[in-house]
Amino acid sequence: SDVCSSDLAAQVPSPPTPDCGPENPDACPSDFGSRAHLSWIPDDSIETVRAAEIPLGSGIGLDVALRTTLGDFGAPVAILDSGVEWDQRRLYEKIWLNEAELPLPLNAEGLAVRDADGNGIFNLSDYRWDPRVLIDAGNDEADDRLDPSDLLAVFSDGVDDDSNGFIDDIAGWDFYGNDNDPYAVLDNSFSGHGTGMALDAADPAGNGGGVGTCPNCAVIPVRVGDTFIVDGDRVAQGIRYAVDRGAVAINMALGSLTHPEGAREAVRYAMDSDVIVVAAGGDENGYHHNVPGLDDGILYVRSVTSDNRGSDGAYSYFNSWNCNNFGPRIDLVASSSACASGASSATTGSAALLISAGRSQGVDLSGDEVRALLLGTVDDVSLTQAEREISQAYPSKDGWDAFYGAGRLDIGNAVEAVVAGDIPPEVHFDAPRWFAWPDRGEDVDVVGFVDAPRSGSLSWTLELGRGAEPDSWQSVASGVTPISGVLATLSPQDFDAAPGAVETKTRDGGADIDEWKGAGASKFIDVQLAKKGFPSANDIGQLINRAAKYNPTAGKAHVSMLSTKVTSCAVGADLLGGLQLNTEPAIADDVALFLKRHKGMCGN
Repeated sequence: SDVCSSDLAAQVPSPPTPDCGPENPDACPSDFGSRAHLSWIPDDSIETVRAAEIPLGSGIGLDVALRTTLGDFGAPVAILDSGVEWDQRRLYEKIWLNEAELPLPLNAEGLAVRDADGNGIFNLSDYRWDPRVLIDAGNDEADDRLDPSDLLAVFSDGVDDDSNGFIDDIAGWDFYGNDNDPYAVLDNSFSGHGTGMALDAADPAGNGGGVGTCPNCAVIPVRVGDTFIVDGDRVAQGIRYAVDRGAVAINMALGSLTHPEGAREAVRYAMDSDVIVVAAGGDENGYHHNVPGLDDGILYVRSVTSDNRGSDGAYSYFNSWNCNNFGPRIDLVASSSACASGASSATTGSAALLISAGRSQGVDLSGDEVRALLLGTVDDVSLTQAEREISQAYPSKDGWDAFYGAGRLDIGNAVEAVVAGDIPPEVHFDAPRWFAWPDRGEDVDVVGFVDAPRSGSLSWTLELGRGAEPDSWQSVASGVTPISGVLATLSPQDFDAAPGAVETKTRDGGADIDEWKGAGASKFIDVQLAKKGFPSANDIGQLINRAAKYNPTAGKAHVSMLSTKVTSCAVGADLLGGLQLNTEPAIADDVALFLKRHKGMCGN
């Protein structure tokens, strides 16, 4: 091939940018600047943003992390998705290549040299002088320049040189087409999903197109479907392949139609190999279970953005896109201009960047340590009721909650913690699994692992709370030594006595009548909804009906609000069913107006 360096993408690897920050943005990579990445508030919003967010910035603090490292090419991220578009030039130098399936490149002098271009890594640019590789040998869409598909076309010889069971897996694998070309075949907007995830996680610095959260990390494309809706068996195969190929983090911005035991075992295989698996919570704006992401050991994430969707004059950068799923399984949120997929790719790249930062400090972080660092260094998302009304944000509270998890990812904080040697203990649970149904009346063993190998001392406490968002917790076990196995055995009585359990009082619908009558009845309705585990529209209607019995003002306000917000005929009918069940006189007129509006909208 005869491809000059200007025909290839940005410099990889790029050095750290130690002066990058709000005081010296010109010291950052030339294409750095996404609001989702900043540790500071953009000038156009500094006068309008809520004061509590000024020290936190508009994004995940990537500039702070890049002062230490832009990542390690030897810490690749695997993208399990729809494949990669070979004509995406910004990824050319980032695609992981399997040296065991390739001959050494020939340099300009015709000598076989591993690192022909002298940049310290083995990647596509090493083959730029190789006369065996023609730029039009591979995918037709990229015939104007050297791209990874050209290596596939020239060097695929039908021999499994590394004996891993995947013949000629030169640049990843396609489990959907069962071949060695993970090209995004489907010709529509969905086929580019995997390419977008790769760019979000690992777009190199200085290419004019943006910066991924690990600009130097290599990308292993693993095609498991033709869109982001996939089959669970292929997910299992893809995870195992990515682990065996050396990925340090795996991105799964997808939803699976099935979740076989093999997929769970593959996730466990990744955990045991200290590989971080990140999954999108899903984009249905609901609380249902999106597999495989909700499984144990996976970082399950959703996205946040500004209340004005990236325009000038933002009030808060803690708003959720009105598409992300939520619920008790959410681990954290990440700033993104996309839905949950954008959060997963940003988090995947951040995990690889954190591992790279550890390596730069001579520290090999375990998977448990990476997860603990990412979760323990977040920016807490907690807005008052008045602030939520201004920003139109979903409910939040101090600490963990079901809409924002532990908080917003702050990779700058996490990298700084590693540099300072402030590395948390290792903790994970093995049983019971998320959303498991224990046998009624039987004891439940809580099985897990706790250790603090970098500390001279250790103390741990296991706490139990009830509901989707426990407000209080009860200690059920503790220790001062490492443990692997049964942390505690909980009886049915332990669960009954846990905070949030029903007390014996004068009650109606599971709530103390005095609470229904109180001035905070509207807030209490929200609390009851959370305790019910995100109920159906019919449940909501019955709760509002009950509230009106004791606090007509609260009941009327909720009926009026819901009447204007319902846009689905099915949801409206279900909600009306709950409202009309023994309708309280105080809201009868409001329900009648709701019914009139529903008939006008739905014709029934």
